[in-house]
Amino acid sequence: MKLAEALALRAEATRRLEQLRGRIVDNARYRTARNRPRTRPALLAQTGEACAELESLIRRINRTNAVARLAREP
Repeated sequence: MKLAEALALRAEATRRLEQLRGRIVDNARYRTARNRPRTRPALLAQTGEACAELESLIRRINRTNAVARLAREP
């Protein structure tokens, strides 16, 4: 995977986490028939998966940046 791809995936994962955070807050704030308790574990599971993906991407990006050589100006 190229660095640009990883950065784009990181941005997407960050957006997804923000959306999930909003859904969790809304879920906690409003209790309706549509918002049944069984949706909470699903939201938390999705959030855990998104966090794990984001952590993996950040580690890979950092590793790539750590080994990348900077070009010197002549």
